[in-house]
Amino acid sequence: MSSSNTTVHNICDRFWPSKPTTNQTMTEIRQIRFFFPEDVDKAPEGFFPIYDKNLFTRPATLPAFRTILPNSYKNHIRRIVNRNAIYIITHDIIASNNRLASKFKDVKTLLAELRLNIQYNDAVMDTIWEDAENATANRTMTMDWRSPDLDAWLVIDKLVEDHSPDGKEQYLNDATKSTLDQDPEELGAYTFHNLNVYN
Repeated sequence: MSSSNTTVHNICDRFWPSKPTTNQTMTEIRQIRFFFPEDVDKAPEGFFPIYDKNLFTRPATLPAFRTILPNSYKNHIRRIVNRNAIYIITHDIIASNNRLASKFKDVKTLLAELRLNIQYNDAVMDTIWEDAENATANRTMTMDWRSPDLDAWLVIDKLVEDHSPDGKEQYLNDATKSTLDQDPEELGAYTFHNLNVYN
């Protein structure tokens, strides 16, 4: 099943921040960590559970169950989660190290772009969780359930390699490029290696 044309073409415009990412937004994003435990019974056969935890809560709490997704999405949801984790780590290391920051030609632009990507990915993930929660509540969560936004994110990530609206438009204006109206499974987006930052 291919992602809808509308979702693929609009995902960047829908979720890309319209203004610079604030410190408050970064703090709110940074405080949530996601987990994908294997030894729990929250998910039926053919699905895997997603847990999250607020790192700033005191006293510290255990990760809380959030939702489930079909096993076919296991590596690919980790891709966007771990991508954001890497962006946050990279941002914080550069921002806190003047010596390292001096090695970049335009460190302010670099940090601003990282923050925009972090906020964008976080917004996409929020929608994925909400759609999965709604599907579970409505008893429409099946092993062949698809997340339109995750599918669209994968297509953009594989083909465009730039999630900003400008990057997408530049890609679309190049007649030599492949159409975005493709199935992420057929495209090969589901063959990414699993890079696990969190657990």
